[in-house]
Amino acid sequence: MKSNAERGRYGAYTLIELLAAMATLCVILLMLFTTTGMATLAWKENSASTETFQQARTAFSTVTRRLSQATLNSYRDYYNTASSQGFTYPDLPAGKTEYRQRSELHFLIGHAADLMPDAGATRPTHAVFFQAPFGYQKKADGLRSLLNVCGYYVEYGDDSQNRPSFSALSSEAKKRSRLYEIMQPSEEFALYKSGTARGWLTGLITSSLAANSHALAENIVALILLPQRRPDDMELAPRYAYDSRAWLKGRTTLGDLTQNQLPPLVQVTMVVIDEPSAKRLQDQDQLKDLVDTSLFQDAAQFSADWQRLQDKLKSQCRYRCFQTTVSLASSTWSESAP
Repeated sequence: MKSNAERGRYGAYTLIELLAAMATLCVILLMLFTTTGMATLAWKENSASTETFQQARTAFSTVTRRLSQATLNSYRDYYNTASSQGFTYPDLPAGKTEYRQRSELHFLIGHAADLMPDAGATRPTHAVFFQAPFGYQKKADGLRSLLNVCGYYVEYGDDSQNRPSFSALSSEAKKRSRLYEIMQPSEEFALYKSGTARGWLTGLITSSLAANSHALAENIVALILLPQRRPDDMELAPRYAYDSRAWLKGRTTLGDLTQNQLPPLVQVTMVVIDEPSAKRLQDQDQLKDLVDTSLFQDAAQFSADWQRLQDKLKSQCRYRCFQTTVSLASSTWSESAP
């Protein structure tokens, strides 16, 4: 029989065994903490992506819903060379009148860089401006059918405009590509006194853009707008441009066709990337020029341009695309000249 001393001597752990056990435990804990950290990071990234895509979906619904309410409130009247309202019909012989469709309102779709020229701003893809009876007012309420000027465009820049004053110095301004909504209140509605062409839009952009615009969603990199007479139509706006006052620049087949008319349909495509991708691209100074300016210039090349954009996005980021065709309820389209 072994003595107690012998049992104690042979039953104890050596220092080397203790060190080996501690090292094994450290490795296990390190693996556990690493796995937990990776899972936490993945959860945060997925949460940020989900939040970004949900915000974009809400913004997309807002754009399409409001766009469907656009109006020109058109009517039929005489045009003549002595028009008192400044809507003289181009090339109309002196003393001659024509009975045609008229409207004091204006519907515009085009490249944002053309509609909103600003050398210091980066506004990729397209923009739309129109009027609709939203009844938005700053100083009063109750008149819910008053007209407002509304518009949508994408702009790359920092978020200083959207920050409250108390947070201005709390952190560095975050540069992102955002979808903006312009909503001019009814009491500032100046379209009727602006004359013809785009004077009302120029005044809005130069004097009150910051005051009347706000970001609807972050990380929107493209807003593509294609007016159509029917699904898959590429001829109504071959350069993605639609102007209900194009006829004022001279009589053309397309200008006569769109004179004071709303397009029956507008195909709306919006592209959003997730926040982790946006942060990485911004750190690499690639976010500003993510969408090539050569894309979406020719409507006939829409499918090819869309494929090029998708191929680029797939290799660089996570993204989602939202697309629908909006029917404009107030459109009374006629294929014959108004």
